[in-house]
Amino acid sequence: MLLLLLLVALPVALQVDCKDMENQIHRERRSDDVNLSGLQAMFEQQANTIQTLQSELVATKNALTEVKTETSNRLTGAENRLAAVEKKQSNPVAFTVRFAADPVTIGINQTLKFDNFVTNIGGGYDTSTGIFTAPLAGLYAFYLDVMNANKDTELEVKLVKNGATVDVTLANGLLDQGSYLSPLHLNKGDKVWNAHYWGDTHLRGGHWTVFSGFLIMAD
Repeated sequence: MLLLLLLVALPVALQVDCKDMENQIHRERRSDDVNLSGLQAMFEQQANTIQTLQSELVATKNALTEVKTETSNRLTGAENRLAAVEKKQSNPVAFTVRFAADPVTIGINQTLKFDNFVTNIGGGYDTSTGIFTAPLAGLYAFYLDVMNANKDTELEVKLVKNGATVDVTLANGLLDQGSYLSPLHLNKGDKVWNAHYWGDTHLRGGHWTVFSGFLIMAD
């Protein structure tokens, strides 16, 4: 009788155990699927992060390249400007001349031919003609101080550029001094000189009557 019961119960028990094992396998599979899904999602997130970082790195490299290019251009421009300034400063032009004699007699409308150099840099002034010829184009300044040698007379002297009067000064009476300071832009080869304009033709020489000019800035 017992044997019969065992034979009947054994298949049932085996069936239950098989069912439990099947359920356990399904649960483990589902767990593995969940784990795999989580890993896949994590990998995708990391891949997106890496792609974002790569894009940001490319953008940073491009920005650095632009900054480097701009900085290089600015540096080149500054170097060029500095070189231009140095070139201008490397060609100074300046002169101061006066008469060796004292007093001096000049003719009406005659060019004042100063014959004694005090300063001569750049070689622009010619004592044989009394004319300054610009060796460089640029902004110049010219100064004249002239003293009258006679009393009760007026002496006027003019500054001339390429034949045109640009300034006039008056010395009125004995030992009176007239002067001018005139900035002029000159092209290379332009000519500047002083000439009698009106009145007396006698003036003091030496350090009493002096003509100066100098280059302020070359073009």
